[in-house]
Amino acid sequence: MKNKIIEFLKIIAVSAITSLIWFILPTRTTKETDGVDCDTLIEFYNIDYISDFFQILLILVVIVVTWIVGVLIYYYLRRKRKINIYLYFTVATLISLSTMYFKPKEKKNIVNISPEMKNVICKKGSDDGMFLQLDNLTNNEYEYLRSLKKWWPEIPNEANSINVEYYRDDFLGDFSFDINLDLPNIIEIDSIKYPEWTKIDGKYHFSKSQN
Repeated sequence: MKNKIIEFLKIIAVSAITSLIWFILPTRTTKETDGVDCDTLIEFYNIDYISDFFQILLILVVIVVTWIVGVLIYYYLRRKRKINIYLYFTVATLISLSTMYFKPKEKKNIVNISPEMKNVICKKGSDDGMFLQLDNLTNNEYEYLRSLKKWWPEIPNEANSINVEYYRDDFLGDFSFDINLDLPNIIEIDSIKYPEWTKIDGKYHFSKSQN
């Protein structure tokens, strides 16, 4: 009985250490960032697999179930042959964690911009992990960010002085998203093409939230 308890504790320890290393590793590549690394852009380069509470709950269930299946397979195989417990559960835990990324791949048409422009975006923004703010973006800068976040709304080509405020709680899935922008005086926004935009104090405003 004592040996079984020690063996199970080893399984838990190996799985916990492997999981910790997995989540410490970065989720973005040098190719994606072009060497530009700031808090503002991390939000856009990180793998985005959590959209609401139910999705994260489903992910956790899949990970746990996959890991339990791995444990059952281990005990079944162990009766017939000797298995390296450390190697087996390192691999089993990695397989379980990798299920969080198994989702339909979206075809992304990412706007190409220079590293210099990315640096400019960094200077215009700030992000503390929950509240992202971007001030005075140009149309090109906004379109680049929108190519990374497909749910961001389309804006008129003539838009300028674009300000974004984005609060999000990745665990619960709550968020609030607000945009203010300017248009030249001779241009009015097309209410049919952009029905969710309203004009307030001379600026056009878009708001979206989930609580």
